[in-house]
Amino acid sequence: MGHRRFLPKKLTWRKKKDWFGEIEMRDAHVPLSGDDVLKQVKDIDSIPLSKAAQVNVKLSHKQRGDNWNKKGIFFKLPHWKTLLLRNNLDVMHIEKNVCDIILGAIMNMKEKTKDKVKSHLDLQALNIRPELHPH
Repeated sequence: MGHRRFLPKKLTWRKKKDWFGEIEMRDAHVPLSGDDVLKQVKDIDSIPLSKAAQVNVKLSHKQRGDNWNKKGIFFKLPHWKTLLLRNNLDVMHIEKNVCDIILGAIMNMKEKTKDKVKSHLDLQALNIRPELHPH
């Protein structure tokens, strides 16, 4: 897998051929910036990707010089390119927040619900759900 190349050069684990099958002396690659990644995937949206047999489009990773197959939905977030860990989602806290919101709404817990006057004003500003607009 090559993960040992991210360890310090002088660490003995890099030289453990009997443990890992080979000695790892390669340098770690330099991580790409968000702008570099966006440049690499900018034209992927225009390539029709499909599993259908009649649409026979294959990406040549050697020709492109990258290994991207598709452009994820998170690339559209305005702050995505400034994140240091672009693929790191804190699932535990996301689950907790969603659970708190759902249980707060079901059990009508006023301190846990997001159903406040500001949210109703937001609906009014977006001109949606008129039955929930404040009167």
